[in-house]
Amino acid sequence: MAGILDLFGVHTITLFEMVQTAYGPKPGAPREVPGCWVVEETRLVRDRQGSEVVSTAQVAAPLDTVIDIDQEPIVRLPSGREAKVISVSRGDANGLPLPEHLQINLE
Repeated sequence: MAGILDLFGVHTITLFEMVQTAYGPKPGAPREVPGCWVVEETRLVRDRQGSEVVSTAQVAAPLDTVIDIDQEPIVRLPSGREAKVISVSRGDANGLPLPEHLQINLE
């Protein structure tokens, strides 16, 4: 069975994990993540500490996407806008015929 992102994953995002330099944190090398679905809309979500914050974009990415939220990554959307990652959650169907993806909420 084809996954939901196999059908609707028409966007490519660019992921930058922050690296420490002598001048403070800077975006590292870009890494493209194809097969995503991007929605740029305002939603109220919870951050890593559980506080309610405003998310201006949400990305459904392939489940095998590696993202380390501790590195304070930045995502460049297909529109060209860049935003910090607020939270990442895993949509795992546990063997059921449901869509599996990584939900990335952006500032």
